[in-house]
Amino acid sequence: MKGILIYPFLKFFIMTEEMKAKRSALHEMSQTAKEIIDDGRANTINEGLKIMYAENGHTQLKTFNQWLKDGLVVKRGEKALMLWAKPLREQKGKRNQQENPEEENGKDFFPVAYVFSNLQVELLKTKAALQQTQLYNVELKKGKRRDLLKNGLIFHI
Repeated sequence: MKGILIYPFLKFFIMTEEMKAKRSALHEMSQTAKEIIDDGRANTINEGLKIMYAENGHTQLKTFNQWLKDGLVVKRGEKALMLWAKPLREQKGKRNQQENPEEENGKDFFPVAYVFSNLQVELLKTKAALQQTQLYNVELKKGKRRDLLKNGLIFHI
């Protein structure tokens, strides 16, 4: 379940209990990643998390759509791995910071990025599925994703 955006002009989110639980689990994993940074094996929290995932064989991490573009699909029932995404202020760009300098004193919000590993994907099995993926990639570039969703041409999204 996704967070609910109310009052979009205020950019105020209501986080579900599931989202809070995932964020707290990622916070706990980040504490272990800090130890990896202290050992000198990583420079950032995400690099430390990637090292932790690599110890379990998760060497390549990509988003669902990145795997799909490569002709691979996430296996049914697989759960995403979590990393920290860029803070929202950084994603908005410097223009908004210059317009609202008082926001610079505020605390950054780091969203959770969901990725899948090489152990969680498989080749598309049918030629029709591969053609559907190619159609999806072409249409996505043209900005027709919503039309494809309405027509039921996109799967696993």
